[in-house]
Amino acid sequence: IESPCVFDHAGRWYLFFTTNSGHPIRYQHAGSPTADSTGWVGTYRLYDNEPTTDAWFTPEFLRVGGHEYFAAVNSANRGIEIREMVWTGVASFVVKTE
Repeated sequence: IESPCVFDHAGRWYLFFTTNSGHPIRYQHAGSPTADSTGWVGTYRLYDNEPTTDAWFTPEFLRVGGHEYFAAVNSANRGIEIREMVWTGVASFVVKTE
């Protein structure tokens, strides 16, 4: 894996990272940012929340006021995508396109 990004949301910690799989951005969550490998739950794919993200890599996170943003490099358009995250569950969210 590469480009790990760790942040907190609603009492949980999230670890986003890039893999060399067909759906490159994956993530897990835990109760503590220092949890060992058994404390991190799941290996979710960003693709499952937003299927148009297969060209994305190098995830980043930004919080501004009450808003949370997900950013990544988009190899398809050679740009950087910055999208607001709207959480729908513990491990699920949508990235707004507008």
